[in-house]
This record gives sequence, structure tokens and C-alpha cells, in this order.
Amino acid sequence: MNAGFDYQQVVFGSTWDLRREDRDLGGLRLDLALRALTAHPDMEQGRILEAGCGVGRFTAPLRDHLPGSQLVAFDLSQAAVAAARGRGPHAAYLVADTLALPYPAQQFDAVLFFDLVEHLPEPLVALTEFARVLRPGGLLHGYVPCEGQPPTLHWLLAPWVHTWTRRHAGHVQHLRHRDLTGLLEQAGFQVTGRSYSYHLIGQSLDVSTFLIRELVFRRQRGGQRQPEAYYDRSVLGDGVLAGTYGVVRRFVERLAYWETRLLARCPAALGVHVTAERR
Repeated sequence: MNAGFDYQQVVFGSTWDLRREDRDLGGLRLDLALRALTAHPDMEQGRILEAGCGVGRFTAPLRDHLPGSQLVAFDLSQAAVAAARGRGPHAAYLVADTLALPYPAQQFDAVLFFDLVEHLPEPLVALTEFARVLRPGGLLHGYVPCEGQPPTLHWLLAPWVHTWTRRHAGHVQHLRHRDLTGLLEQAGFQVTGRSYSYHLIGQSLDVSTFLIRELVFRRQRGGQRQPEAYYDRSVLGDGVLAGTYGVVRRFVERLAYWETRLLARCPAALGVHVTAERR
């Protein structure tokens, strides 16, 4: 993980509930993951591992849609796992490191991850661990923002955006699509499907979010307390500014959702939703 980023203090997604029918990019990720899982009827009773589960934002709806599955989820952050357990018994939660999984070989039928690989200093080690704990023919599905993919805004504005994503979200990998495919193949996977999200509108939303975060950081660096969590909107106050920000963000999220639905097969995008099979 990024040594300069405190994964124990910063808890991702602590205020966001997620539903499959949400017309935003979180709902889209959940929908694509469930589509990949339910394409295999045996997954209804399968053993499923979610890596980097955070506070269980995806774990809870996965349990709702796959009630017969054996769902296991882990995260590096003790605070995140405690928050996930507090939300309910959606899975067997554990504090664990992606680079050294505490599970025996061929333990699971599927492994899921969302927004994880970009945080890892050794993504190949993690993907190899996923292959180890999957049975032969097991399913891997995940979402990865590829910030090094040309000609995305993140690639064009790399000197600034890559600094912001490293500082405020702990991103240490800025992959291209082909880099991700190569890592998966080296780890022992065969890619069977991919789709794309975060095209122009989605990229603009993401870059704008990190720009706002950077401006807040610079303003508060002079001695005021920094927000304790990424996307902590308390700095906006409770008035018109906070209300306006929320309305505008929801509107742009909806636009980005429909953009993705229309352009899901267009690779001129930041995000990759990838499905693979353990060879």
C-alpha cells in the first residue's frame, strides 16, 4: 500500500449505501459484478471472496442478491472491517492483507474486487494470490480505474491528477488497459470479458472531485484540521454550498451512468470492468 496514505484512518464509502438499481457508477459496478456471477448458475450456492471490501458497501447488496452463497470479505483497515460488521452479518469479515491471503488454495469459486488494484504496490502478487485461492475455472471479476490510459483526462493531466489521486486516495498504480490484461495473464487468468466506464463525462467528474479535494487540502494545510475521510463533505458546511454540490454531483453521476451504458464497449475510457477465469 501507499506508505504515505493512512488506510487505518481513512475509511472509504462510510456514508454510501448502494443498490443495484441506482443510476450511478456505483450501481453500475454492482450490476456488472452480479451479471458476471449469475452467468454461472452454481454461483448461487458458491463460495465468493470480496477483496478490499471497505465498509461493506458492495458486500451488503451482494448478500441480498445471492442469499445462498458463502460470502467472505476482507480489508486491510481494522476500522473499515469494524464498520462493515456493524452494518450487519452480510459476510464473514476479516482483517487481512491482499498480498498474503490467509486462505488455503482453491478455497473459492469467485473473487471480486472494486477499486483495489490501483492501491497496491505489487498488483501481480495480489492477482497471483487471487488465482491461488480460486479453484481451477474459478471466476474473477473486478473494476480498475486505469489512470495511465491515453487519451484520458487522467493521462493528459497526469502531472497534477496523479499527484491528487495519490495524496487523497492512495493510488500508486496508473495502469493502461494492456497493463491490466498483462498482469492478469501473468497471474494465471484468461480474460473472458471486459467493458468500460468513465468516458468523458465520468472522467470530468472524477478529475473535478480530486481538484476540489486538493483545493480543500491546500486551504486547510495552513493549520486547520483536515477531513478524516476521503469525500468528507463537512468542509462544505450545511448551507447552500453543500446543497448545490450534492445536486450537481447527482446530476453529473446520472449523466455519466447513461454515458457508460451507451459506450460500454468503447475503450476510450478510464475504467475497466474485467471478468477472467483461472486457467
